[in-house]
Order: sequence, then C-alpha cells, then structure tokens
Amino acid sequence: MKKNLLILASVLFCFNVIVNAQTNIKKDDIIGRWIISVAEYKDFFTFDLEKESLILSDSSKANLAKAHVSIDSLMSGMKPTFEILRKMFFKFNVDGTGEIYWGQGPASDYRITYTIDEEKSTITTTDRHRKNEPWKIFKLQEKILLEINQAPQDGGMDIWMTLKKSN
Repeated sequence: MKKNLLILASVLFCFNVIVNAQTNIKKDDIIGRWIISVAEYKDFFTFDLEKESLILSDSSKANLAKAHVSIDSLMSGMKPTFEILRKMFFKFNVDGTGEIYWGQGPASDYRITYTIDEEKSTITTTDRHRKNEPWKIFKLQEKILLEINQAPQDGGMDIWMTLKKSN
C-alpha cells in the first residue's frame, strides 16, 4: 500500500512539473516580434490564420441558420477583419518596452511598456494612455498563448490568441 502511494505521489509530482513547465513563462520567452497564428473568440468563432479556416461555435451556426446566411457569405464579409488580424503583431523588447499593433493606424501609436509576473503567468502592458492591461500568458513550445478577458465595456468577450515568432 505504501509503495502504491509513493508511486502515485511520484506520478502526481511529475505531472505537476510537466504542467508548470508548459504554462510558466519567463521574460526571455517572449522577447521578439509575435504574430497571430490562431485567434479564438470564445463562444463565437476560431480563425486559424495559417490554415485560413474558420470554425464557428454552435450558437454562431444556429444564428447564421436563423438569419439564412451561408458560411461562404460570412467568410467574404469577414475578410477585412481577417486582414486586420494578419497585420497585428506584438513586439516585446529586452528593456521592457514594445509595441502592440492592432492592425490599424501607425504602429508608433501602439508603443507599450510591459512587466511579467512569472509566478502568476501574467503580462501587464501599459499603453500611451497609461491603461494597464493584465493578460494571462502561457508558453506552448515555440508559441505563446495570450488570454485576453475583456470587460463588458470593451465588448465582454474572452479572446485566446496563439502567437508565433515572426522574423
């Protein structure tokens, strides 16, 4: 019995180490320029920019069916939005400065400073308006995942962006 408990404890410890290794992020992990590879708008749609595919949630599919709108017409109507997503980038410099370009306007308008809380796996960016934006951030091998929780006044939608390094 003790042997089984010891084995179980060892397995749980190893699992915890593996999970933490995948989610904890250090400042060195994010240095560079990042572009979106997948943008998931919770309970609405997921767009894979690399595959150029759109996956709709069940409620979005139902709303399209009620409105008699085809997925093809939705895709052509959303092309401008997807072009904006393709232009977006996140740049993090070693000195704690960077840019978050939202795909419109001059990139110089999007200068930020940032801090990393390695223990909580969060990155907090401060823009030119001194608005602090804390986001959860996770390491996914060569990619990173940002969890953006918008307040109701900002649209109230949770967004998960998988970013990959750009040259």
